[in-house]
Amino acid sequence: MIVGLAIGGVLWLAMLGTSYHGWLTLPADARVPVHFGAGYNNFVPKRIGVILPLVMCLLLVVQAGAIRVARRRSGF
Repeated sequence: MIVGLAIGGVLWLAMLGTSYHGWLTLPADARVPVHFGAGYNNFVPKRIGVILPLVMCLLLVVQAGAIRVARRRSGF
């Protein structure tokens, strides 16, 4: 379990680092491809495409909190 968390953490940091690099280096009017919404390969403004990983981080925190509460209630 700890190895899985470590691998997930490394991938998460890599995703954030890549997003930050794109935020700094892409021009302000750049459009980036994302794979969400009604179709695939939608192009959205840079701000929306780079903010998506931050939303995913928030969801990760919520999920970790839910697991923590579930463990406490089940006695682990």
